[in-house]
Amino acid sequence: MAEEKEEIVAETPGEVARGYTKVHLSTWHLMRNNFVGGIAWGFGAVLGGTVIVALIIFLLNLLNGVPVIGEFISSIIDSVIFYQNVP
Repeated sequence: MAEEKEEIVAETPGEVARGYTKVHLSTWHLMRNNFVGGIAWGFGAVLGGTVIVALIIFLLNLLNGVPVIGEFISSIIDSVIFYQNVP
């Protein structure tokens, strides 16, 4: 009692186009999409790196009250301030 399935064949280009994504893009369109995607990726990487570095600096600032680590971080901060003021 196997039922036979009928194969549906698209007869018009419109029927075919509804089921598939356009594959052939122009060169300029492809270059523009890749350029914009690269800029967005770079912006996201810089923004994410900035947030991570800011969190690390914030956490190190909180450790300034810990006796051993605080003295070490304080000496690093003093060195950075000293070398910023040197011409």
